[in-house]
Order: sequence, then C-alpha cells, then structure tokens
Amino acid sequence: MSGVAQSGISIWDVSDGGWVFSIVITGTDGNPWHRTRSTGGTWSPWSLPICPEPDYNASC
Repeated sequence: MSGVAQSGISIWDVSDGGWVFSIVITGTDGNPWHRTRSTGGTWSPWSLPICPEPDYNASC
C-alpha cells in the first residue's frame, strides 16, 4: 500500500456487514490518512478524511 505511518493502523467498518472497510493511519505530517476497500477488492487512493474523526457512516 506504500507510504510511511507514525501510528498503528485502525480499521473502520464502513459497510453493513460486507467486506467494505477503511484503514486509517497518522501520517508523518500528523494528519489522519485513510484508504477504503470496495466490495470488488480494489482500494481507493490515500486521502484525508472529510470529517474530523473518521465516521464514514455519517455526513459532516
């Protein structure tokens, strides 16, 4: 998945029981970066969450 983290990895379930989830790390820049796995098994690019705390089931 590449990149460097200064934290452990957190996993956030973003589905209703399927295999859709996000991994969240703190990058070396101090920001919480995440990637999301789709039901088809592909991953999104690394990006910053829109919400201050990752809550992908709610809108900010």
